[in-house]
Amino acid sequence: MEVEFLSPFVSDHSPSLITIKEDLNTGPKPFKFRVFWMKHQKFKGVMQQRWDTSTSENSMRSFCLKLIRLKDGLKEFDKEFYSFISCREKLLKAQLELIKGALQLDPCYTYLQKAKREAIVKYADMVLFEEMLAKDKARIQLHESDRNTGFFPRTNKSHQARNRILTLKDSNGTRITEYDAVKDHAVAFFQSIFTENY
Repeated sequence: MEVEFLSPFVSDHSPSLITIKEDLNTGPKPFKFRVFWMKHQKFKGVMQQRWDTSTSENSMRSFCLKLIRLKDGLKEFDKEFYSFISCREKLLKAQLELIKGALQLDPCYTYLQKAKREAIVKYADMVLFEEMLAKDKARIQLHESDRNTGFFPRTNKSHQARNRILTLKDSNGTRITEYDAVKDHAVAFFQSIFTENY
């Protein structure tokens, strides 16, 4: 959303022009380490496997290559266990409901009782991971007793809205609204500042 305050006409109130824009594809997202990854039982193995790989490079180059391998490994780890986390949570909830329904028909069936216990554990873990992801994205630390998960997505959306520059004015006062033109203008502006001779 973008708001432009126009010049007042008859009264002393400034009219505002509100423009609602669709989300722009701004390219690949930067790598982010998620704290909740460390709670997964396979995390340590992924870290060790990617880090312990030896290279024939010098120490700094070797360090950089290990970091790149580690980042790639963590991206694969995230994709395997945490991609589409909300969909997975809904699927696990539906599976749990099916098992509960089958148990109501035959409460003595031990296989279903065991499946129910396992489904409850998986569902609880997925809900916890979804909450930790929301907290992580919102960049807010709350006490563990706070469970208001609707709060975090709203906070995250407001952070995203504040962290984007949608329009700029050039030196002539012309508004630039095209995403690529805004990018190019910002780069050109800072290049001109840093290349000027004083």
